[in-house]
Amino acid sequence: MNQDGKNNKPDGAEMELIKAVMQGDENSFRRLVEKYKAMVYNLAFRMLGNASEAEDLAQESFIRAYKGLKGYDFGHEFRSWLYTVTLNACRSKLRRKKLSFFSYDCAFSYGDGERRTDEPGSGKDELENEMSARESEARLRRLIKLLPLKYRTVFILRYIENKSYEEIAKHAHLPLGTVKTYLYRGQKILVEQFKKGVE
Repeated sequence: MNQDGKNNKPDGAEMELIKAVMQGDENSFRRLVEKYKAMVYNLAFRMLGNASEAEDLAQESFIRAYKGLKGYDFGHEFRSWLYTVTLNACRSKLRRKKLSFFSYDCAFSYGDGERRTDEPGSGKDELENEMSARESEARLRRLIKLLPLKYRTVFILRYIENKSYEEIAKHAHLPLGTVKTYLYRGQKILVEQFKKGVE
């Protein structure tokens, strides 16, 4: 069961589509692409920050999914599996090109209000106190572009995609403790860069 109390397995119709694709049915694959193309493109765009590159990456992700479908486990949600395939494709592209930026087109939010000093969220008050509303958001987006890829990845999953720590750990193939550490360290870097006046 997932966090919404729904079964993680694909429903009957989707399962039949996937099986048909495995047997070489291109029409069924097109139907899967149509169903998930918005999700895949949106993730790619948020990670890469470029519409054209996001379109190419979305196509690459579906090709990867098609080729890797034989390894798909029907006991798991297909949407989640495809999301991970797309995230991996994005990370591979960023590593290949050694890019140090992505588009961060939504307001930064801290979500669940966790405030312990050893976990993500402890830098919230400091950030809020040092930044003024709209100007701070624009500057924060620029600063996040400077974060190392491993920190940027968990940041976008947490604060843009609104994923839980557990979901981030699953999609990014990281231990839960590492996810929290990356978020915490990323926040510290942002505060330090802001204090230094980095633009």
